[in-house]
Amino acid sequence: MIIQPVIRILLTILALVFSGGTVPGQQASGSPAKPTPAPTPIPLANVPLEAQSALTSLQEIDANVSRDRSSADGIARTLSDLTSDIDARIADDTRLLTTSPPLDLLFRLKLNWEDFGVRLLVSARELSRQATNAEEQLARLDQLNKTWQATLQSAKLPETPPLVLQSVQSVVGSIERTRQAAESGRDHVLTLQSRLSEQQARVRTALSSIGQAETQALKNIFVRDSRPIWSLETSLGTEWEKHGGESCSSQLETSAAFSKRFPFTFLIHALFIGLIAAALHWMRRRIRKLAEEKPDLQRALPILDLPVSTAFALSILIVPIYAQAPRLIHAIVGAVTLIPTAVVLRRLLVRNSYAILNAIVILYFVGQLRILAASLPVLARLIFLGQVLGASVFLVWVLRSWHLPAEAAETHGRVWRTIRVIAKSGLIILPAAFLANIFGYVNLGNLLGIIFLRSVYIAAILYTAIRIIEGLITIVLQVRPLGSLRVISLHRQMLQRRTWRVLEAASP
Repeated sequence: MIIQPVIRILLTILALVFSGGTVPGQQASGSPAKPTPAPTPIPLANVPLEAQSALTSLQEIDANVSRDRSSADGIARTLSDLTSDIDARIADDTRLLTTSPPLDLLFRLKLNWEDFGVRLLVSARELSRQATNAEEQLARLDQLNKTWQATLQSAKLPETPPLVLQSVQSVVGSIERTRQAAESGRDHVLTLQSRLSEQQARVRTALSSIGQAETQALKNIFVRDSRPIWSLETSLGTEWEKHGGESCSSQLETSAAFSKRFPFTFLIHALFIGLIAAALHWMRRRIRKLAEEKPDLQRALPILDLPVSTAFALSILIVPIYAQAPRLIHAIVGAVTLIPTAVVLRRLLVRNSYAILNAIVILYFVGQLRILAASLPVLARLIFLGQVLGASVFLVWVLRSWHLPAEAAETHGRVWRTIRVIAKSGLIILPAAFLANIFGYVNLGNLLGIIFLRSVYIAAILYTAIRIIEGLITIVLQVRPLGSLRVISLHRQMLQRRTWRVLEAASP
């Protein structure tokens, strides 16, 4: 027992002897710090050449600082627009999340806030690069300043030529001005980084709230998440009195913020429609006479007879530019697309189908009213029930009373069968959605009804787009230059058939 402490003491003494009598920590702490070497002044004979080199370096630094400042100013404007948009949306979206919104609306909110996060992240990376660049430029300026300050001290001698002293002083002054500009740019970047981090925190909070609401909605999709319609605590009048005006003002604010952040979106949409309409109008003037000679073109003429409506219908191709638009603008763009689509379909389908087109348009507008009223849960619920009930009654009429005329059975038979299949499916889905909403399963009812109705809207738009594209392809293949190639191909096929007939006749 006594031997072990003695051995430890001996080992400690040996360690101290071999380490020079001090422990490592003491040796490290006792070692003196290396002094910073004093800057070496430039020899006076080399001042003119070194001054030119220094001024060239300062011009390069000034250019970098100016470029980064311009980029930072652009980020500042973008950040200001994003902040305005976030301010306008966060109040309405926060209130909306307290009303158990449907999954489709939660998905749209998630996309919007993820877009905010991506745009802020891009700006944050650019600001980080600028901050690093600013520190590097300031380090270069500090080194230049030390060297030329030492040179200035050595040049303050009576025997120094005045021109050399003046050159040194000019370089020192230029370094100071460039350093002030670089520090100002760095401070501006740091201020923007602070503002941007605040907005990123708000976006993360919003996405976290949306994610929690989405998880809760998916988890409770088959659980009653609201009271039955006959036992609601809040009446429609009370809800509208409390939150109606606030909801309308929030929608207007978010729409104004979106228009400010994307000022050219509507211009791009209008230019697309104008160009397509002008092209279709020009094609109609050229093909009108040609259609009398080629019956195949008659099928495409209804598209050319409505160039403006066709252009509006084809603008569905650029609707993704409104991916981050608020609900009000989405509703307006949807109406601008759907109504001309219905007008074009009236020319492509038989007159007996007009009632179906009118019903689709009405149901779409009712659905957009429900989305706009999403922050008013009682009103949105009543609108949804009316929409689903009206759609169910109309589908019953379609199956019992709507029939395709006999003269159109050959050309539109497939469309008629598709409509009947959709109607039968709707009479299973829509009543289930209606009953689920009535008894308090709001998320489940909304999910069933929205999936069916949105599928109908998309089917109508896609059918119209396909018919338009089919007509345009027909026109392209009938006119020059592709039309002449098609004629050559037909002549070649006729010659091949005649050759085969001659060979068959000559064969034994």
